[in-house]
Amino acid sequence: MTEKNIDYLLLDKEAKRQKVYQGWVTQLVNLEQKLNELQAVSGMTVDELIEKFKAGYTLKEPDSALSIANVLHSLTIDDILRI
Repeated sequence: MTEKNIDYLLLDKEAKRQKVYQGWVTQLVNLEQKLNELQAVSGMTVDELIEKFKAGYTLKEPDSALSIANVLHSLTIDDILRI
């Protein structure tokens, strides 16, 4: 094997390694974005949510009677003018 071939193999190996590292970085960035989004919508850190679920917390569908759309739909013109 020539020195040129060895250099090529080393460069190819390094390129593959960089591609793997870039994949990891992309996954970490996506994970961080999801964690931030979860914290924003829940108002709790991920650790707080995990502890709640460990303690028996469960998710349930929101009461449709309290949805914003239903509340807005039930407003009268007078209600709106008072706001």
